[in-house]
Amino acid sequence: MYQFRAVFVVCVVLAVAAMSAPAPACVGARALGMGGAFVAVADDTSATYWNPAALPYLPEKSATYMHVFNENINYQNYFAYVQTLDDKSAVGLSYLTYQLIPAISMYDSSISWGETWYWLSYGVEVAEGTALGVNLKFIEDNLEVVESGVELPISADTDMGLDVGVFSHVGDNVTLGLLIQNANEPDTQINGVTAATWGRNWRPGAAVKLEDGVTLATEVYDAFNDMDARGVRFGIEKKFAEERFALRAGRYAGGGISALTLGAGIWGEQGWTLDVAYLTGDLDNTWVASGSFAW
Repeated sequence: MYQFRAVFVVCVVLAVAAMSAPAPACVGARALGMGGAFVAVADDTSATYWNPAALPYLPEKSATYMHVFNENINYQNYFAYVQTLDDKSAVGLSYLTYQLIPAISMYDSSISWGETWYWLSYGVEVAEGTALGVNLKFIEDNLEVVESGVELPISADTDMGLDVGVFSHVGDNVTLGLLIQNANEPDTQINGVTAATWGRNWRPGAAVKLEDGVTLATEVYDAFNDMDARGVRFGIEKKFAEERFALRAGRYAGGGISALTLGAGIWGEQGWTLDVAYLTGDLDNTWVASGSFAW
């Protein structure tokens, strides 16, 4: 009986979590400071998440680490490394801790569900200024259900995920991007029974870099889903002091989530970058910090 109740509790929480809908926030303090409108910018190491097709246009080697200072945000710790292979292709390795369900108590049961994502990214230029990219994601589920002090033998498993990206330079200052997240629509199973499907998410975007150090970006999140899930994001970045310091702002939207975001960043001559973002509204007044290094 207690096992049935625990499975029932997991299913209820899954329905609330709505795994096919977007989870709040993503990766990189710079991208989040611009409202998450980064698919067509993707000019730092966080491109392993936002658009792997942009990898060939990054420095020869780069790495980044992000931490989120709020346990209620799904995306927590992110690390990525990018290495160019030649002048037309690059690869990336990434790691992310993802909190699907934090510790929740219902009846005499408690549930916690976290995931660790590992993925391999590859981008290659297929025509002058235009590249294609893919992410192959391995997802490790860590589901724990405790009933009356006893941990139950309930496990979760998620199929490998596939992301596909396109990145294109249109003239000198305009870039277009498209990210198709979960292109293969992977399933999550509980004790071998399919519980949810990660929906395919089409994310087109555009960005323009102006001569005065201003970057403007926009993105449509879940472009082909219903109006409740779809969201239009906007972001702006202004660089100062010979492009050593930047301020950012944006509007994060999608999946019923709306938030204004603010951010700042500083670049060092040795290739390091420090970024911070503050996420308001539905993103729970969250601080995000990233450190990056390129060489």
